[in-house]
Amino acid sequence: MMAKELRHKDAVSARVREDEFEHTRQHIINSQATGDLVYASSATQLSGLAVGADNYILSVATDTPAWISPASLLADISPLTTRGDIMFRNATISTRLAKGAANTVLVMGADDPAWSATLAGLTLTSPTLGGTLSAAGHGIVNASTITITDGNSFRCNVDNGFIRVSGGTDINSATIQLSGKSREPNPGMFQIFTPIADLSYTPRLSISGAVATAVAAWSGVYHTGVKFGLAGVATGAFTIDGSTSGVVTVTVNAEAGTWTMTLPAAVGTAGYFLVDAAGNGITSWSNTLPAATVAAGYIQFTEMAAPGALGANTAGIYAVVGGDTLTDLAAVFQDGTVDIFAEESTDPDSPIFRYPDGTEFKSILKKPDKKTVQFVALFPDGSEFVMREKRYPVERWN
Repeated sequence: MMAKELRHKDAVSARVREDEFEHTRQHIINSQATGDLVYASSATQLSGLAVGADNYILSVATDTPAWISPASLLADISPLTTRGDIMFRNATISTRLAKGAANTVLVMGADDPAWSATLAGLTLTSPTLGGTLSAAGHGIVNASTITITDGNSFRCNVDNGFIRVSGGTDINSATIQLSGKSREPNPGMFQIFTPIADLSYTPRLSISGAVATAVAAWSGVYHTGVKFGLAGVATGAFTIDGSTSGVVTVTVNAEAGTWTMTLPAAVGTAGYFLVDAAGNGITSWSNTLPAATVAAGYIQFTEMAAPGALGANTAGIYAVVGGDTLTDLAAVFQDGTVDIFAEESTDPDSPIFRYPDGTEFKSILKKPDKKTVQFVALFPDGSEFVMREKRYPVERWN
């Protein structure tokens, strides 16, 4: 007989031999079935334990064997105490990792897992998102390429919000590059869209590609406060190309000063030009200047006082009252020299009208004052006619 086999405790003398008494056919459990187990329910009584359900495990509860489910066994031996806990193996035993806070993620440390609010050092190789990626106020760093499939968008998830694309940790630390991939019918085009009244998107800026010099086309956009150049860095210039050839550039002096020019409200009459009559930068269309009028085919000058010295490398023409109260035409130069080169000679009493053809006269030089030189025709009766007059700045007669 093997250990733990069921046997008769004492032989029954003279009635049945012990080997006959211990025969299995002579012992049966009440309502016995296949798979049942026999156990000692007390020190004097043997009882049967009905077979357990599939995959159940034999356990002992208060000295009595019983079948329990694997889940019950795990609950009995598990270190977990709270919904959401996780069991893991530490250096020696299986132990409990308490559940993490909301929106934290399970990350692996050097040896043991832990809950974390960040994904520091995490590398995702070509991940595919089936839903929404939320950074929850944090940044996504070291991303070499973020690909958004056709027909989808990268956008703010709240009304009146915004998306900021910044170059590094401050405005001087990095460059942002936006590029459209080359494809037909618009190879390499980059476009900016904004919604209109019906919330549909319309292109506002289209920049062509696949060419050495791109063309930017604005649509339905009004520009305010456009500034060209930067004081102390570069002079501003506005360049306009003709559709077939030619270039027109509008620029300012390097020392441009600060002023504003306001254009008229409507187009001017043919032949008119812009004038700033009040000297305040507000212009209007005109065909007159303070001392000159541009008429059909000629310039009309109004009498004025000598303007004095002009700017370097310049000369001017103006009308002045002559010594005979008639109008003379004078030229003035950069040093203030005046040359009266044309005179109004309509006085019938002038000697050039009174004397006949062939009259001889004397040409004399006269200096009426310290800055005026006249070339005068002196006639036989002593009358004079000024043929040419020059006026010099006083400084010439020191």
